[in-house]
Amino acid sequence: MRGGGVTLYIKKWIECEELSLKNSHEQVESLWVRIRDRGNKGNLVVGVYYRPPDQGEPIDKAFLLQLQEASCSQALILLGDFDHLLMEKWHGDL
Repeated sequence: MRGGGVTLYIKKWIECEELSLKNSHEQVESLWVRIRDRGNKGNLVVGVYYRPPDQGEPIDKAFLLQLQEASCSQALILLGDFDHLLMEKWHGDL
């Protein structure tokens, strides 16, 4: 990792687990967590991502693979600093 990483704070009483994605890549600064629903209505996946402004296209593609894998969940919330260039560059693929 080149940056400072990402974090997600979760209350102690919330049942959760960090996801191990098949498409993980050590240079992608992301964290994926599954939050278990106590009412058995489904789980929520929360992703936190940081994209440095000078990040290259191979890392962008690696993140998009992670996002695609994580989006198979019933519900997904994605938070982070995406650097607007990522959104412009990949707008057609999202």
